[in-house]
Amino acid sequence: SSSINVAQSGEYNSNVLSISYATENTKLGIDIVDQFMEEYQKASLEDKRQTLVNTLSFIDAQMKDVQTNLGDVERNLQGFREEKKIINPEAQSQLIFGQISESSKQLTEQEVKLKVVDILTKNIADQKNQYQIVSTTLGIEEPSFTAQVLEYNRLQMERQTALKSTSINNPMIKNLESGIEKLRTGMLDNLANFRKTYKVAIDDITRKSQEANSQIGTIPATEKQLREKSRQQKIFEELYSFLLQKKLETAIASA
Repeated sequence: SSSINVAQSGEYNSNVLSISYATENTKLGIDIVDQFMEEYQKASLEDKRQTLVNTLSFIDAQMKDVQTNLGDVERNLQGFREEKKIINPEAQSQLIFGQISESSKQLTEQEVKLKVVDILTKNIADQKNQYQIVSTTLGIEEPSFTAQVLEYNRLQMERQTALKSTSINNPMIKNLESGIEKLRTGMLDNLANFRKTYKVAIDDITRKSQEANSQIGTIPATEKQLREKSRQQKIFEELYSFLLQKKLETAIASA
């Protein structure tokens, strides 16, 4: 009995097929070959369609995996930013350096004030200056202290004037000296309180400065970790875009 013969046509690996059917009835042979070719084309189209369907299914599955991984990476990145309090690493670095600079400036100001207090305290407490006026407050403008200094100097001047016409044992002189001593004690107490205030400020500024310096020390490692996590995010974003493009191309090809 006769049968269809299918073989490659031409060179090896050729995509052209040669179809033949041996029969004495030419019309029957032509009809059989035509029908075979039609069925072959249908089968070929169905194979192609199934391949595209399988490809789309595969791409969808990969996109779902990538989307899951991308979500994990983004949550991890967000968690890292929140944990390390990172918004803009470069801007935050500049902010921290600014804080350190400002802390250094404030620290210097407070330490200068502390030195001024120590100088005034030493001068006022010195017995050699017991009956000398306080010639300057060296910039300390606290109202109560300023008032004490003004009154202290007034009494000193009054005592010096009185001594020009009376003896040191005069009750008026003793009364002035008592007032002077009371004011001296009050000024020294005030200065001691100023010193405590400045010392607390210095300790607070020093602590903040140390915290800022500590943050600066962790920035290189933090930025490196952030770059790596951001890179992983970028990889999955690019991969998702690539798969989406391939899905679109496959969908167009199957239309």
